[in-house]
Amino acid sequence: MAQRFIDARNMTSADDYDELNESHDKNMVLVRSTFEFIIPGPFNTANRMFSPPFATSENMFWQLEFCPSGTSKDAHSAFLYLRAIPNEEELKVPQWPARNQFSPRIYLSHHNGLFSREKQLNKEFSGTSRKWGKPICKTSNLINYDSIKIGVTFEGAAFRYEKQSIPFPTRAVPVQLINAWEKQLDSPHNTDTQFNVNGHIIYASSIILSNRSEYFCNMFQGHWAESIMAKKNVEGRKELNGRDREGGGVNIEEESFPVEKPMYIINVTDCNHETFHEMLRFLYTDRVTIDNTSDSKRTAFDIFYIADKYLIKELREIAKLDIVGRLSVDSVTKVLFEHVWKWEDLKKDVIVYFVENFDKIRDTDSFKNTVLSGGEYSHFGPIWLEIFPLLRLSKDA
Repeated sequence: MAQRFIDARNMTSADDYDELNESHDKNMVLVRSTFEFIIPGPFNTANRMFSPPFATSENMFWQLEFCPSGTSKDAHSAFLYLRAIPNEEELKVPQWPARNQFSPRIYLSHHNGLFSREKQLNKEFSGTSRKWGKPICKTSNLINYDSIKIGVTFEGAAFRYEKQSIPFPTRAVPVQLINAWEKQLDSPHNTDTQFNVNGHIIYASSIILSNRSEYFCNMFQGHWAESIMAKKNVEGRKELNGRDREGGGVNIEEESFPVEKPMYIINVTDCNHETFHEMLRFLYTDRVTIDNTSDSKRTAFDIFYIADKYLIKELREIAKLDIVGRLSVDSVTKVLFEHVWKWEDLKKDVIVYFVENFDKIRDTDSFKNTVLSGGEYSHFGPIWLEIFPLLRLSKDA
């Protein structure tokens, strides 16, 4: 897929300048920005295609998605979507007002001008609605062209007059520093917290966990019986050590009782130790390794479950994106009815995929088997009550 940046023409008017002056920012100019990508044929109608990410500012990234095969809303049309790629700050909040200042127009055309289709996007992007699109041309027309262009034009992107001094997009944390932090996890030295996770011991620092997680912050501010007992045991050892030293009966170098600061002893019984360790690793390094192989304990669902329980929004969002991004017509039925009914936001995203691809999903073995054994799923009926109206609306359209 070839990428070509077309233009960034100055679209500033007097009214635009008045608006900028009111905001007390005279170092900006409003522009029209167009991003265009050439897709060579022939077109495989069974596959979705994604453009490389592109940006309208130093921290606002987008991506185009092209679906030649259409959806259950319109099986005979190709769809073009504009997808928002959330940045770190957007992952923490449900509403994204900065993205909704634009008036994006998506389009598809032939490179020699034989035809052109353009659609305006009027809906708002948010944490639960990250992509918007429309039917852009008839699927049958694609076989007539050796290549097509897809693109999007943004009105009102802001360019600055002054030179950007911050490295783009941000300065990366040195790998050596991340590795050093990771080595601090699960080390009994310089830590004050011991997790007993189903027979496995993991050491961590309450200071790091408290600063990275609201859940752990509230936990360590409480008065737990295990914590108080651990503190008393350590204080007792210190007191015994002091009396022995005064009497001269114990050689300090031969002291068998380790003198350490109070330790929180926390028992965790409702998750696998590998999953729990990966969550702590994220809190230490801001990195997570998702492994979706069949025997892994660090699948996207494993990470999503534990991040949801411990209120780690960023990690939960990373896992959620992985779950939704890996959906397929064969897997989505099982995911919807077995897993995601517990979480409204995740369920909503999966239902959107289910409805858009229902024409293909209903022919899969996984869908047929799920329908035949619907009584085994506790929320089988309520989920279908949500899906049916959407399918009817799609059919009427």
